[in-house]
Amino acid sequence: MKIQRNRVLPEISAALLFLGGLVGSPANAAVTLPGGDIFLSGAFQDIEYGATGLIPQLVPWLYVGSFGFLPFDVTESPTKTATTTDLTYEYSISGLGTGLTTISYTFGNTGSVSATDVSFIVHVNPDGSGTFDDFATVVPMPWSSPVPSSEPAAYQVADWFEDKFSLNGTNRRLDNTDSCAGRCDVEFALQWDLAELAPGMLWQVNVGLSDDGQTISSRYLEAVSADSDGTALTFSGNASVVPLPASIWFLGTGLLAMLGVSRRR
Repeated sequence: MKIQRNRVLPEISAALLFLGGLVGSPANAAVTLPGGDIFLSGAFQDIEYGATGLIPQLVPWLYVGSFGFLPFDVTESPTKTATTTDLTYEYSISGLGTGLTTISYTFGNTGSVSATDVSFIVHVNPDGSGTFDDFATVVPMPWSSPVPSSEPAAYQVADWFEDKFSLNGTNRRLDNTDSCAGRCDVEFALQWDLAELAPGMLWQVNVGLSDDGQTISSRYLEAVSADSDGTALTFSGNASVVPLPASIWFLGTGLLAMLGVSRRR
């Protein structure tokens, strides 16, 4: 089953519907999403996995270093960034009810200047026993260098009681640290980097959540519950850059031209 929700520039959503089906996800176990979207932003709550696992919240963040000659240098909700720039923001979900659910986040540049030094971050707090005080261990991911552009570029693992993530604000990105010694109440995040999102291009990041060990990238994080036998969450993802569909690109540039004429009048 696939659910499509469109958040920014709904007039172009029809041309983007095909993106949600790019990643197949037949599997055996079941990842479900009863809690739904939080504030219509591509963040989710109450994601169920395994026998007793629950993710109270999954939250995306977007960092843009600059937009053309304009310094940006802030990490915030992708929805907020898209409403203040020429970026479009969409997401789709596939594989609900299977062992691998994929959330596909897409960013399109319909403007005339590039967005540079871009990072997309997804923060997850897995609770294997379905409680807020569940303890888990994190299985180390394969983390070699150099990293392909499609793979996660950075990660962070923390103890929810000790090192809560604070990503909103200036230049907040992941630091490749793991402060969860042995087992802890795990929260972790992955980050994908893009040097430039040029005009007319679309950046898609696919985030995989699996409770039967499936991954969609060679770099991943896995939280194994210490309180519920046989319950683990594997967190992975990949990214790619493709041209915007011509109709969307022309629409965006046409709207900008019309706005320019209107302002001059």
